[in-house]
Amino acid sequence: MSRNKLVLIVVSIFVAIIATLLITGFFVLERKHKNEITRVIESKGAIVVHIAKINAEDSPFSNQNGKDNIIYKVTYAIDNLTHIAWYRGV
Repeated sequence: MSRNKLVLIVVSIFVAIIATLLITGFFVLERKHKNEITRVIESKGAIVVHIAKINAEDSPFSNQNGKDNIIYKVTYAIDNLTHIAWYRGV
């Protein structure tokens, strides 16, 4: 096997491993945020109806958003009334 081919294989494997770790990390972070949102809402005696990740421009954080923030729109119910909450995860 030539040296160039070996380098290409090693680099390709390295890139694949890094991509897999980044994707896995993203899903773990999203799950962590959703668990935290649910925990806090339920601690107030409410029920989470829906959690949606949205663009910062469509949130109350549009003028404060950093590139690392993830914004969630949380719909929850308490006393048969539906409310909206916002969560900014970093």
